[in-house]
Amino acid sequence: MVKSKGYVFDHVVPLELGGDDEPYNMLLACTSCNGLRWDHHPETIRRILFLGVIANQLGYKNPSTSAASKSVRSMRAKRLADNAKRRRNLTSRESAKLLRRFNKFEDEIVRLLQDLKRERPAKKSAAKRPKVRWTEVVDTVLRDGDRAVPPRYRDAYKLLVSYEDPGPEEANISAQA
Repeated sequence: MVKSKGYVFDHVVPLELGGDDEPYNMLLACTSCNGLRWDHHPETIRRILFLGVIANQLGYKNPSTSAASKSVRSMRAKRLADNAKRRRNLTSRESAKLLRRFNKFEDEIVRLLQDLKRERPAKKSAAKRPKVRWTEVVDTVLRDGDRAVPPRYRDAYKLLVSYEDPGPEEANISAQA
């Protein structure tokens, strides 16, 4: 694997699955994406991406207080809390506290999004209503410190999302591929 400025040549069909170490079986990938891919077969990656698009739509692009929407966000939060626990050697109690605060932060973001959508002007025939995006609301809350969201929730959110990128153990595995 050749490394250069945060990018690597990734094997389309992993060597572990019988792929060749030849140019026709390589593509350029960022180290984070390659670390997340591990040795999944290309069809598995397509399925993961497809399901990820559906989950993103349900949990974040059109978030709601429904059980399904909350479940998607909770699964992500649990994975992030597990990553933080493992990498920072947190106790189960510390990890659970971060997870609760992270979930409360995201619940507040859903509430704020719903409030903002209600406040938007009614749709006119010629003009499109401006979209209210999850990321923009999160960025505003983190930057401006919305009083409705306590600092401890914001801190837990910032800490756990920092564990979305592959850690050193994942980077080492992908570097060996």
